[in-house]
Amino acid sequence: MGSLRDNISSNIAYYRKLNKLTQKELGEKLGVKSTTVSNWEQGANAPDMEILFDLCKLFNISVTDVFGCDSIESDNFHITPEEKDIVIAYRVTDEIGKESVKRLLGVEKRDSDQMKGIS
Repeated sequence: MGSLRDNISSNIAYYRKLNKLTQKELGEKLGVKSTTVSNWEQGANAPDMEILFDLCKLFNISVTDVFGCDSIESDNFHITPEEKDIVIAYRVTDEIGKESVKRLLGVEKRDSDQMKGIS
């Protein structure tokens, strides 16, 4: 694993592209210049905490996703990069798409107690 700054810079670029945004468009949504976004993605600097949380809200991800940390710590539960991409794609799809995926996979709503430890 690279440095935290490397993780943040590559993950900002990854999620920006996943959401089909240019650096300019992302900057406009966050109230910063496109050169600022470029600097984040190059690792020259990192967003401040307020902007970091705005990024997470915009991309519908957690801070641990931006940091590149796995939020599931069990050795028995491993998510492959492909599975993570599927989860990310699911998170950014509309409600109709989410319902279609749930129906296809036979997944019904689960009670929050059943989901503890899986985030």
